[in-house]
Amino acid sequence: MKEIGFWDYTCPRNGSLERYTTADWDMLLDDMASGGFNSLVLAVKWLTTGYCSRLPWLDQDPTCTAISTDNAVIRHALRGAHQRGLRTWLLVVATIFPAQQFDLPGGSPYGWINEFNVYDLDTPGLNQRMAQMFEEIIDLFGGETDGLVAEFEFCDGESPHRIPIYNAWAAQNNRPDFAAIKDIRLEPRAYPYTHWRDFTTSRRIASMQFIEEVVRRRGFN
Repeated sequence: MKEIGFWDYTCPRNGSLERYTTADWDMLLDDMASGGFNSLVLAVKWLTTGYCSRLPWLDQDPTCTAISTDNAVIRHALRGAHQRGLRTWLLVVATIFPAQQFDLPGGSPYGWINEFNVYDLDTPGLNQRMAQMFEEIIDLFGGETDGLVAEFEFCDGESPHRIPIYNAWAAQNNRPDFAAIKDIRLEPRAYPYTHWRDFTTSRRIASMQFIEEVVRRRGFN
């Protein structure tokens, strides 16, 4: 195994690194280095936002130290990790946002968190928002991180705007149209109903390629 380390969150409501000070980070990174770890994945966007953003549709909790310090804590963590020989990654969940601020049609990812919506990858307007967010993250941290992790949590749902996109994909790939599969459970993890899983996988690939193009145009290699 070439890389071993932590996957952790600066996002509020996670109960993790959201209140960390620079002293806390120094202690954690020292522990990681002394324990033989060499990799750190820092999730700066999940249900909530764990970095200071200028985008009006991202939540900004002032009690989160990354936000209250204008990202100084995150930069301290990334630089401190490199100084201790750790490779760094920034993780972004690109499909869940605060419903009122984001103002695009979506559904609740969890029954107990009603103020956040989950968005499938064909939601009109989502690509433009994802591009803005990844551009901002690259502008803020691109010179201080080794890589990105793009996560599309709960992005595979059925919605009316996906039907023509599915039908076009089905025609190109010799699959049944939506009318033929709509009464089957459209769950990508279900077997043996592979058509919706293959379709949503193709949409994930397209979104990953889109994000890669966005960040490369921004100079992130």
